[in-house]
Amino acid sequence: MLSHEGTYSVTSNPNNVHTNFVNMYDHTEGNSSGLMMVVNGDTHPNTIVWQQDISVTPNKWYDFSAWGAYSC
Repeated sequence: MLSHEGTYSVTSNPNNVHTNFVNMYDHTEGNSSGLMMVVNGDTHPNTIVWQQDISVTPNKWYDFSAWGAYSC
């Protein structure tokens, strides 16, 4: 569960991991089977919640995109 600040999970619905998060599904799949990363941010500045290093090839194009959802 993401009840603790500064934690994340990969799930098909944010409400499955935190009861205060919205009930929704991944827009890229168009149904409830898609997975997404769900983050419960931290109130302490500069806290790393998730980090990953990847290798890249020089002179090659890469595409990175992200979607965000906020509910209050």
